[in-house]
Amino acid sequence: MHKRDSAPRTSSRRMTGVLSIVKQGNGVVKLLPPSTGSIVIPSRFLFTALHGDTVAVVPLAQESSRLKGSGESEMPEGEIIEVIERSALPVVGVFEKKKNFFVVVPDSRRVTRDIYIPKGKTKGARPGEKVVALVDGWESPTLNPEGHITEVLGKSGEVGAEMTAVAREFQLPLHFPREVLGELESIPHTIPQEEVRRRLDLRDLLCVTIDPEDAKDFDDAVSLEPLPDGNFRLGVHIADVSHYVREGTALDKEAVKRGTSVYLADEVIPMLPEKLSNDICSLRPGEDRLTYSALMEVTPRGTVKSYRIERTVIRSKRRFSYEEVQEIITARKGDFAETIAQMHSLSQTLLKKRIKEGSIDFESVETKFRFDEKGKPVEIIKKVRLDAHRLIKNSCCSPTRLWRSISGSPAGRIIFARSFIAFTTSRTPTN
Repeated sequence: MHKRDSAPRTSSRRMTGVLSIVKQGNGVVKLLPPSTGSIVIPSRFLFTALHGDTVAVVPLAQESSRLKGSGESEMPEGEIIEVIERSALPVVGVFEKKKNFFVVVPDSRRVTRDIYIPKGKTKGARPGEKVVALVDGWESPTLNPEGHITEVLGKSGEVGAEMTAVAREFQLPLHFPREVLGELESIPHTIPQEEVRRRLDLRDLLCVTIDPEDAKDFDDAVSLEPLPDGNFRLGVHIADVSHYVREGTALDKEAVKRGTSVYLADEVIPMLPEKLSNDICSLRPGEDRLTYSALMEVTPRGTVKSYRIERTVIRSKRRFSYEEVQEIITARKGDFAETIAQMHSLSQTLLKKRIKEGSIDFESVETKFRFDEKGKPVEIIKKVRLDAHRLIKNSCCSPTRLWRSISGSPAGRIIFARSFIAFTTSRTPTN
């Protein structure tokens, strides 16, 4: 706990909150109960507080000019008078020598001061290396915060060190806990026959996956069957992860904690262990996989006449890249060329229908990196949006559009939502 000497020790206007450093080194304190709202802290009134600290703050008697930009202009200004609890957030940066002492120069703009590292607390770091540090204290705004090195990541600028630095800065877990790995060992690679019997068996159906060339996990597949009356049965098949990740298990809790897979320039920090994401739950060709399938009867004009959602087991017949599918669309020949052509035609129809109904087809620029043999990025490549991308987008968006199309009524949409939620959570839907 550290108080500002010149500030009053008690105040009827004193409030507590958590500090976030924002643009130009200014701060915003999100107030804790019983107070509500937020207070802007100009950089000169931050005292010795750092990003993430729990602090005491008082509003300024005469507010300075409000901060411009972002929503901060609507907030009152204040002054930090005490650091109640120092944040345990790590500081990632470059270890450097300044004359006769060492500092960590932070990567993040949220940390506005270099961290002084006393001798004996460097963990063997050398100047120019990427490190992780923790702040031990900060007694005066005229001095730098003092801390110690907890981890040396490698030479600054090297791909491995930089990728690990990103993970450390944002506290992204690179490894799974032992209890998660223990649960993982009990999950079989093969599907028990009793589970197959409980599901709709679509293993003979022509299903394919279409993903980026460098994709490792294939979590959705598509199928298209011509029907005798001229309509099509469009199938969108999503990997049934819930069969393996049960609610309340260590796997489930870790997945909730991670929230999502994080894609870095040349690697992925997965939400689920690779045994699930890249193997058991990946719709790899020629292998039986458990899925949820949305099966929709669609007219040649793109109208969804009927639908059903089933627990299924499928066997993908082919893993395509977008570029391979585009080549088949253009050349009109290749594996499953007739089905790909029908998918493309229906996709174009669905796109035109969607735009006619008021949807916007956003064209966003995406890039990818090309790396040399040492893992260093050597080229930034602009991704070209292909008809193959639209094919998957329009097919996989069809279940979402059921929300708008079923009966055209709010009641129909509510029934659909209730049925889907009840179905996927193994509950009986309410009429």
